[in-house]
Amino acid sequence: MKRQASKRLIPIGLLTVEGQLAAVITLGISLGFLIVFALQVESARTRIFEEELSHKVYTTQLIAAQLYGAVRWRKPAIIQKVYNTIEAQDAGGITTAITLDRDGGQLRVYQEDASSYAELESLAKSQSIQLTNSDVFTHSGDKRFTVIAPIVSADGRDRSGTLAMTWRLDNLVRTTNEVVLQQSSIALASLGAILAAALLFIRQRISKPLARITEATNRIANGDKKFQVPYKSRHDEIGAMARALVTFQGNVALIDRLTADQQQQTMRLSAALEKEREFNALHREFVSMVSHEFRTPVAIIDGAAQRIERRAGRDTTEVLLQRTAKIRSAVRRMIDLIESTLSVARLEAGNIKLELEDCNIAELLNEVVRRHQEISEKHKLDLTIADLPPSLYIDPRRMEQILTNLLSNAVKYSPNSPRIDIRAGTVGNKVVITVRDYGLGIPQGELSKLFERFFRASTSTGIPGTGIGLHLVKHLVALHEGSITVHSVEGAGSTFAVELPLSPDGARECDSDRKTAKTVESAPA
Repeated sequence: MKRQASKRLIPIGLLTVEGQLAAVITLGISLGFLIVFALQVESARTRIFEEELSHKVYTTQLIAAQLYGAVRWRKPAIIQKVYNTIEAQDAGGITTAITLDRDGGQLRVYQEDASSYAELESLAKSQSIQLTNSDVFTHSGDKRFTVIAPIVSADGRDRSGTLAMTWRLDNLVRTTNEVVLQQSSIALASLGAILAAALLFIRQRISKPLARITEATNRIANGDKKFQVPYKSRHDEIGAMARALVTFQGNVALIDRLTADQQQQTMRLSAALEKEREFNALHREFVSMVSHEFRTPVAIIDGAAQRIERRAGRDTTEVLLQRTAKIRSAVRRMIDLIESTLSVARLEAGNIKLELEDCNIAELLNEVVRRHQEISEKHKLDLTIADLPPSLYIDPRRMEQILTNLLSNAVKYSPNSPRIDIRAGTVGNKVVITVRDYGLGIPQGELSKLFERFFRASTSTGIPGTGIGLHLVKHLVALHEGSITVHSVEGAGSTFAVELPLSPDGARECDSDRKTAKTVESAPA
């Protein structure tokens, strides 16, 4: 509380650098000026007094010279006439004048002030004896100045008497005070001008630059990295501060960049770690699903083989063919699963090989649909083909893989809806193939993740699968420079549409077997 109270006693202006500098400069200039002024005034006062007193001495000597003849011949009337002339001319404030003869006798007195007469008479008689022909006696009091001079001839050899005069000093004091007052006014005006110039100089050269440097420091500290620091070209301490502040500004910008880079790197590492965790979880789930997927066809193969073994020689050829068909179907399922897994591995490695050739897409569609119809006895696969080109420049094996995955998903996720519609045709310069089921469908919030690796929709719970089929399909379609889209309503089924570009004339080279191999780089999944 005491500290706060003491702060309140300090004027607010003195808390700033400008105020402190102004106070110090003002105090210093004022003290110095007052000392110099006092010395000058005293010197002027002394000089005025000395000059005026010297003039009074000279006037006294001049009057004494005029009285030589009158005193020598003892003519008081002439002396009185001189006194009358002095009185008429008001010669500088003479109050008393006494003229003595050679023996010290009083010849004539001029008296304006009776109080000074007795003192002057005593001094005049005593000094008339002691003074030589060339001496002058002077005496200064508070209000009077006394001069005693010998009355001598023009050649200075003959002395006829003594002249004693008392002068008033009040006029001299008043005149001196007026001069001092005038000089004081001029001095104060000069002091004000000097102080104003000094404060203006301080403001322009020190306080204002310091304020701008402070503003620049605050702005840089608050994140303004583009602010131009002023006064960098000055060659004094303020210029050094400005240049140091520029260095500080660069360091702040560098620290901000490094901090931002570190934050981005941290975010990237966090995202990568989270993705790695997600991938590891998905990978464990994938291994589990693959193991389950392999277990099912293996169990089918083993069961069919055991039946054949138990009923060896008793089953008819038709029954054996049915058993072997199941075995082949299970083997085919395992091969498809292995092929999908290997294809995903190739995608992760960053490349996959397409063997492009002219392919009759209609025949390929019929073959894939027929094969799936054989193994999906509970479903009805309805294929409609309209206006397809006679051939399409594609990789037949990869295209079969695309169609197989789409049909397998349509059958798998429509356990209670046997209808599957497959449509193929030409739209503009593209071949469009759609596969539609009326099964479980996919929630709208999960459609954006549908083609991600290992992702399975929430509606697929309890249905075997690995989550790599659609991920593989998307990349294989992209390698053919095509696209795949999906439209789905939960509980009402899904529609997948594959668009492939028609092969432009002259876009491929012709060789003996119209076949070429192309390696297409793919970004890791």
